[in-house]
Formats: sequence, structure tokens, C-alpha cells
Amino acid sequence: ATRLRLSVLNVLMVSEKAFSTSEMVLRLRNREDRVTIYRILGDLHARNLIERFVDIDGVARYVYHPECSVLHPHFRCRNCGTVHGLPELPASYMKMMRDCLVEDAVLVFSGTCENCLRQGPAV
Repeated sequence: ATRLRLSVLNVLMVSEKAFSTSEMVLRLRNREDRVTIYRILGDLHARNLIERFVDIDGVARYVYHPECSVLHPHFRCRNCGTVHGLPELPASYMKMMRDCLVEDAVLVFSGTCENCLRQGPAV
């Protein structure tokens, strides 16, 4: 693994947030170009090391959830950016799709997380 791949994976592993390619470039302080970061994120996703989802705004985001290995929805806080993996889909959903080839799914809830709600509005 290259130093940059490890840096990208480390950012995801130590954060509960999901990052777009542009956000990852900024987090790494613009040390690398956007295309290289995009390819690294795509490769880590292809190897099932990170998850990729498209948020409510249509932006592809990447997150590290090692405990999640099945198709499941996510909740993303619009305030702090924290992402939580939600329980897997009900068996009835999966049963209805058993004869289908599901290639993509967009399962994202978006709003304000419990922590941000407790903190109240920013002053």
C-alpha cells in the first residue's frame, strides 16, 4: 500500500464522517490531486474496505464502517457530517428482490443527529 492510500484510509478510519472526493483533498491539505484521491477511494471501495453512498444532494461520499457487510441505509447529519450505519433492510425487502440483480441502491436519511439537536442552534 502506498503512503497516500494509507493516509486516505486512516482519515476515514479515525472519523465518523463521510467524505466526498473534494472534502478528502481538503482534509489532506491539497497535497495530492483530486483525480488521484478519486481513484484511491474507488479502489478502496472496490476492495470492500470502505463504503460508498450517494447523499441526498447527489454527492458520492465514502465512509469506513468495518462492522457493516450487508446492504443497509445510512443516516448523515447535515450539521456535523457524522454518518451512522442503520440496521440492514428487512428480510421482506430482500425476499422481494431475490430474483433480481441489484447493482446500486441509494439508502440515505439526512437530517440533524441527536448530538447536534442537544447542542441547540449555533450562536
